[in-house]
Amino acid sequence: MTVTIPVGLRTTDLVTQQSKISTLAARPSTAPDAAQSAQQLNYEQQNLVLALIDRGALSATAILSTVSYRGTNAILSAITALSNNITTWTTTNPQLATSSAFTLEQLRRQAVTELMASGQMSAASVLSTMAYAGSF
Repeated sequence: MTVTIPVGLRTTDLVTQQSKISTLAARPSTAPDAAQSAQQLNYEQQNLVLALIDRGALSATAILSTVSYRGTNAILSAITALSNNITTWTTTNPQLATSSAFTLEQLRRQAVTELMASGQMSAASVLSTMAYAGSF
């Protein structure tokens, strides 16, 4: 798997993660430590997704919009409820709506983290299909 980091985001830590992912992805599946390498690859991919979300290069909202969920999830329910409240508060209490937006983004990031950890969403698919936000 090749991961391309936009030029404007090429910090030492992201380039290091990019290099680790490329190295781990290139390991043959028949290698004696293939299972461990696969786990490490998944871990590095998840960390890269979260780092890119933190830097504003990937949108947790966009990522979540591409995932179909199995069962119920308390965080996803909280996201829906808070989103609805923010919509209402925009007209009735703009200050509360603005201050709640940060909490909403944190919940979305947490949902992405949990979905990747549970296997309901693959970090590899996020990295290969999502467009970077902003201009880099």
